[in-house]
Amino acid sequence: MSLMAIDLDNRNEAQYLHQLAGAMDLDQRQANNIHSRLGVPALYS
Repeated sequence: MSLMAIDLDNRNEAQYLHQLAGAMDLDQRQANNIHSRLGVPALYS
């Protein structure tokens, strides 16, 4: 839900999603896979 509510257009939003991914024990690949499936920019390069 958080990802769908965020435009990911500033550092604070990216930091929030990074912290959320960590709290959910997601690695960078898993987080980027979720972003890809939802059609939003990847969080990690």
